[in-house]
Amino acid sequence: MSEPSEPVSLYLVCDVEAITAAVRIAFPPPHTVQVFSTERILDDQNVLSEYGKELLRTAASAAAVLVAWDLDKAPVINTVCYHTHQRCDGPVMALCGGHPEEQVAALAAGIDDTLTFPLYPPLVLMKAAAYRRRMAALRTLDATSPDAAGTTEDASADSRNRLQFGDLRVDRRARRFYVQDQEVPLTPREFKLLDYLIENANAACTRDQILDHVWGITFDTGTNMVDVYMYFLRKKLAAYGLKDMIQTIRGHGYRLTLNPQETP
Repeated sequence: MSEPSEPVSLYLVCDVEAITAAVRIAFPPPHTVQVFSTERILDDQNVLSEYGKELLRTAASAAAVLVAWDLDKAPVINTVCYHTHQRCDGPVMALCGGHPEEQVAALAAGIDDTLTFPLYPPLVLMKAAAYRRRMAALRTLDATSPDAAGTTEDASADSRNRLQFGDLRVDRRARRFYVQDQEVPLTPREFKLLDYLIENANAACTRDQILDHVWGITFDTGTNMVDVYMYFLRKKLAAYGLKDMIQTIRGHGYRLTLNPQETP
């Protein structure tokens, strides 16, 4: 297959010059590669910054958004995926190394597909086209599915949709999380993780249980993905004055508690 004949617009979220150079070599002018720094996507409260919003505003028509994969920045990348899927037609694809564990972790973070070097431009564009076909098929299916509106729930079902633990409150139907009465923005992965911790408050949750219930993964990924997400979730809670609610249980997992002074 020949190189793309029409100019292609790509957006790259990356802080590594060597990776940026490799993408630019694969897609030289008249193709365009606009680069954004991973470090500036989120603000001090770990929510989308103005810089991050600018990425989304300008990337709406991009063929794809490429992200240099870094497990330590998985929650940031998950945030990029969440907002990109809301506003952009193109996929988010991770640039990974040669280890399959990296690709597993990237897909678990919400990435649509993975790529390895050297990049082959026709493959990148065909993967982007395949993603768009899947999304178009899903939209068609949604448009023809029976309308579920008008169903009612009894009081017990409604109570299951609302969880409260101390100052933390989850509205499952609305997919919203509150500290007291202040709404805290969460990505779907962060929401599911916190929902699971609140549902199992005061209980010791193993890393395997968390992977199973939050990611749907029943095998060892070979990464510290759970620990990375917990670190970011702790920072988000700490920004609202809720420091140390998530305890680390050495050699086991985590516990959500209202008594952080207690040692596991």
